[in-house]
Amino acid sequence: MPLTTSNTMKSRPRGLRHLSGLLAAIALLAGLLVPVSAARAELTYGKPTSVSAVKISGSNGIKVTWKAPSGTPAPAAYKVSWGTSSKATSASFNTYVTGTSATLSSASMLTKTAYYVWVTPWSEAKSSGTATGAISSADKVTTSGYAYKAPLEIHAVNPTKTSMEITWRTVTGSPGYVLRAYNYTTGKYSYQIGYDGSAIFTGLTPNTKYKFTVANRLLISGYDTVPGVRVSGWSSASSTKSTNPTTVTLPDATTSPMRDVPTDLAMTDRDSSSVSLSWTPPAGYDPATDKFRVYWAEDQEMTDNDGYTKTSLTGTSGKVTGLESNTNYYVRIRMVRETIVNGVTVVTAISDRTQAIMVKTRSPKGFLTGAITGLGSSDLNDYVATAYGRSSTGVPNDVKGTANVSGSGTFKLELRPGTYLIQLAYVGTGNFTTVWLTNDGSTAYSSADADAETVTLDATTAAGTVPVGTGATITGTVTSSATGNPIRDVNVSARLSSNKEVVGQASTNSTGTYTLKGLPPSTSVIVRFNSSTGVHRTKDLSALTTPAANGSRDLDTTMVPA
Repeated sequence: MPLTTSNTMKSRPRGLRHLSGLLAAIALLAGLLVPVSAARAELTYGKPTSVSAVKISGSNGIKVTWKAPSGTPAPAAYKVSWGTSSKATSASFNTYVTGTSATLSSASMLTKTAYYVWVTPWSEAKSSGTATGAISSADKVTTSGYAYKAPLEIHAVNPTKTSMEITWRTVTGSPGYVLRAYNYTTGKYSYQIGYDGSAIFTGLTPNTKYKFTVANRLLISGYDTVPGVRVSGWSSASSTKSTNPTTVTLPDATTSPMRDVPTDLAMTDRDSSSVSLSWTPPAGYDPATDKFRVYWAEDQEMTDNDGYTKTSLTGTSGKVTGLESNTNYYVRIRMVRETIVNGVTVVTAISDRTQAIMVKTRSPKGFLTGAITGLGSSDLNDYVATAYGRSSTGVPNDVKGTANVSGSGTFKLELRPGTYLIQLAYVGTGNFTTVWLTNDGSTAYSSADADAETVTLDATTAAGTVPVGTGATITGTVTSSATGNPIRDVNVSARLSSNKEVVGQASTNSTGTYTLKGLPPSTSVIVRFNSSTGVHRTKDLSALTTPAANGSRDLDTTMVPA
C-alpha cells in the first residue's frame, strides 16, 4: 500500500544529520555568549503612551510629554520626531532625551503650522543610538503665532579675529534674545544667546564675512539649545562685517601677526576735558616699533562722534584730550604700527581692538581747599565744609557743594567755577562753634565777616586755616501762656542780632526744656520760640549776650502766647 504525505518521511544520510546537529549546537552556544550590552540593545518595549504635544504660547515651540512603555528597566532614552507630514518616516526633526518630556524647537520651525509628533524608546540620548521599542502613535499640534516683533537697529562692531560685538535695540517685555551669524564662506548659520541689547558673538572664523540677525527667545530653565524657542521672527534688520585676519600686510610689504587685544584698559584720572588711561600690551608687543591708538565715542557702536588719538601713544599709559565736559564716553584701544611711506606716516592696526569701557569727564569744576584747627581729630571729624553761592549783595544763597573735614582738619571742595562763601559747620553732639572761612585766619561767626572764595576751572584754590573752639550754652524751659504747662517740640533758635543768621537750634523735650549749644561766645543774639503744632504763636526774646566760651546761661521759664 502506498504511503500518504501526512505520515511519510524521507530518510537523510547519517552524515548530514550529524552536521545539522553540530551547527545547531554551535548556534545555541553562540546565543548564550551574546554580550549583555547587545542583549540590552535587542530588548523591545511597547509603544510610549499618552503622547501629548502642546504649543508654547507666543512662539514656534512645542512641549511634549508621554508615559513610558511597560518593561524593566525603563528605556534609557527616547527619540522624539516631528514634522508637518503625518508619516513618521517623513519627520523633519529629531531630538534625543532622557525622561518623559521634551521641548521641541528648530531654526526652521514655523508658526501657526500643524506638526505631528512621535516618540520611540532609544538606546541612548544620541542620534547614534538605536530603537529599543515601538514608535508611538502621533499627536498633532498647531504652533502659536509670535508674541513679539523682531528687534531693530542691528550693529556689528569691533571685530576681532574670532569674535564680533553685536548691539541691537531691545524689544519691550522681551524675555531674551538669540543671535544668528551667517557665514558667507560655508553658507552655514551659528547661534548664540544674548541679553539686554548687546553681546559678544564668539567662535567665529578669522578673515571671514558674516551677516548677523537677532530674534526674541523664550528663556526655559534647563533648556539652553540654540536657537531655542523663539518668540519672534528673525530681524529683517541685519549687519554684515568681516572678522580680522590673522596676518596683516604693512605698507612696506612686510607682514605682522594680528595680535590679541590689549588688556586691563582702565581710567586712572580725569578732568573736565580729558581722561588718563592705562593698559597692558598684548603678547608680541615691541616697544621699539609698536604704539597704541585710543578710540572714543558717545555711543557703544562708535558711529556717533567717533574720534581717536591723532598721535599714537607709547608705553602702557596715555591721555585723551579735547573731550566735552560732564560727558560719558565709550573708549577702546588697539596696538598699531607706524610706517613712513613717501614721507607720510601710515598707521596700520596690528592687534584686535578691545571691548569698550565707559568713562566720564568731570563737570567744568575746580577745587577749593582749606583747614580748621583748635580741636582734636575726633571732634574735627564732626565738621562739614559747605559752599554757598554768593548773591550780588554778598549774602549766601543755595548750597553748591559739601565736603567732610578730615581728622587733620583739612577739606577739599569740588565746585563749578564761581565765587562762594564757605561755612565750617559743626554737626556733632558736643559744644563747639560753627564758623565761616576767612583768608587771614580770623574767627567769623557771621557770613558778613567771611571772605569770598573764587574757584577757577580745573585749578585748585588754597584758602586759609581758621580756628574753631568751644562754644557757649543757653538753657531754659518753655510753657504755655494759656495753661502754664510745659510744651514739647517747640523749635528754639539763636540768631545773630546783626543779620538774623541762625547760629544754634534745639527742640524742647517732654518737660519743655531745651539746650542751645555751640553758640558764638560773648555775642549778641536773639532767641526765638516757634511751636511746631501751630497752637502757640512765635515769640522772640530781646537781644542778649551769650556767655564766654564754655559758659552757660539759664533763661529760666519762657511763656509763649497761645
